[in-house]
Amino acid sequence: MNSDDITPPPEEFAVRQAFDQFCTWLLRFAVQAQTRVYKYHQLHPYLLYYMDCLSGDPGDDDWGQTIRAYLETYGYEAILDLADKLNVSITPSLPFSGTSMASNKPTDPS
Repeated sequence: MNSDDITPPPEEFAVRQAFDQFCTWLLRFAVQAQTRVYKYHQLHPYLLYYMDCLSGDPGDDDWGQTIRAYLETYGYEAILDLADKLNVSITPSLPFSGTSMASNKPTDPS
């Protein structure tokens, strides 16, 4: 059997669809912030929880690498830019500062 012929189980497919919908939802905010419909500091309190979920645990490099690779592979790079602007790290190679994500402030005050 060719690996291209493998169909994921319905449960895995449902998780993938839900995650894609989540990423598309975040992507809308990222694009709207890039086009200045919203300012980053306006989005910060509403999106921080979700961005924190994407960033994973500070010591879990596999999670960060997997999420980052997924976002880059499937065209969600703007979410990585949004995370940077909201001062949330999805890059596992950056050292964890030990501060609470809730204390982070957006880097673009405009």
